[in-house]
Amino acid sequence: MGKRAIDQAKGAFLLLFILLLGVASHARGSTGELLENGGFEFLTSEGKAVAWYADFWRPTATFGLTKAISRRGSAAFLHAKEAGDIRLVQTVKVKPETVYRFSGWVAARNVPEKGLGANLCVMGGFVHSAGLRGTTGWTYRELVFKTRPGQTRVTLGIRLGFYGETTTGTAFFDDLSLVELKEPATAYQILGLEEEKPYTPNGEPPALTGESPWGKGPVARAHRAAYSGLIFLFYLLACLPLALRRKEEDLLKPNRWEKKAVLFFLAAAALNVLVRLPLLGAAPFPTDMNCFKAWAMRMAAVGPSGFYAQGYFCDYPPFGLYLLLVPGWLLNTFHLADHPYLANAIPKLPALTGDLLTAWLIFLLLRRKNPRLALFAAVTYMYLPAVIYNSSYLGKVDS
Repeated sequence: MGKRAIDQAKGAFLLLFILLLGVASHARGSTGELLENGGFEFLTSEGKAVAWYADFWRPTATFGLTKAISRRGSAAFLHAKEAGDIRLVQTVKVKPETVYRFSGWVAARNVPEKGLGANLCVMGGFVHSAGLRGTTGWTYRELVFKTRPGQTRVTLGIRLGFYGETTTGTAFFDDLSLVELKEPATAYQILGLEEEKPYTPNGEPPALTGESPWGKGPVARAHRAAYSGLIFLFYLLACLPLALRRKEEDLLKPNRWEKKAVLFFLAAAALNVLVRLPLLGAAPFPTDMNCFKAWAMRMAAVGPSGFYAQGYFCDYPPFGLYLLLVPGWLLNTFHLADHPYLANAIPKLPALTGDLLTAWLIFLLLRRKNPRLALFAAVTYMYLPAVIYNSSYLGKVDS
C-alpha cells in the first residue's frame, strides 16, 4: 500500500471517528459543557479557583481546594465548625424557558443526619438536589431545572446547609457539570422569581490548601534552587564510581575501593535524611495529616484490636495503620501532637524508613554482581524527587 493510500485511510478513519462522536453526543440529548472549571483544576496566579466565589452565613466557615480527597486533581471543600450555610457559587449564561441539568459528585464527612446536608442548588430560592449526610464516599447528585421566560443568567451553588437547615461537618465536591437538555426531562424544577435575580456572593474564590515548605519570596526561590542543586550534586556523586574507572577496566570487574561501597551507601543515606528534614514538617494536605496523626495516637492508645469502632471514621485498611503504632506512641508519650514541626514529621517516619530500606534492598540485590552499579542504583532511587516528595512532603502512611 502506497503512502497516499495510507494517508487516505487515516483521513477516513478520523472522519468516521468524528461522526461517531457527533452521533453519541446527539444520542445523549445534551449540548456542550456550560459550567466553567467544574473540576477545580484551573487556578489563578494566587492559587485560587477560577470562576468560583465563596458565600456564607457565618464568618467562621472555611472553604478551599484540596488534592487529598478528590476524584482526580483537585476538589472543593466546605467546612462548618459551627452550624452554618456555606456555598461556592458561579453565575452562568442560560437561555429562557430551557431545561438544564446541574450535576456532580459529592462526599460528606461528619455531617449530621438532621437537615439537607451537602447539596447542589440554584441560589436565591429553594431549588436544590437531594442532600448528602453522615460520612460517605463520592456520591453522584444532580439537579434538573427549567429557566423562566426572559431569564438569561442563573447562579449555581455547591452547598453545605440550606435556608433554615444549617449544619456542621465537611462536604467535598468534584467533577461538576451544567448541560442543556435537548429532549424534555421526565421531571424538572421550575425556577421562581428569586432564582432569576442577580446574586452577589460575599466571599473570595477558594484557594488550594497546603503551603510550600519553603514559603514564598526570593528567599524561598533560593531555597528551592539550592534543594534542586543538592539533589543534582548527589546524582553526580553517585556517577563517580562509574566515571573514575580505568578505560581498560571491565565494568563488571570489582576493584579495591568497591570494598568500601557500604560506607559510601551509609554516607549517602545520612545526607539523604538531611535533605529531607525541611520537608518533614510540612503539611501540604492538612486534612489528611490530621487524620494520620489522630489514627496514630488512637492506634497507640487502644491498640489494633480496639482501633475500629462503631461511629469512628477511618477509611484505611489495618496493615498500613499498624505502621503508625510507634509514631503514635511518640506523639502520646511526649505530648507532641501540637508541636509545629514534630507533629507532622513523626507520622512520616514509616514512609521515610521504607525509602531507605528499599534503597538498601536494591544495593544488596546488585552488590554481588556489580558493587558500583549497586551503589549507583540505590543512591539514584534515594534521591529521586518523586520518592522524596511522596514520603517526606506528602507523607501519607501508604507512601
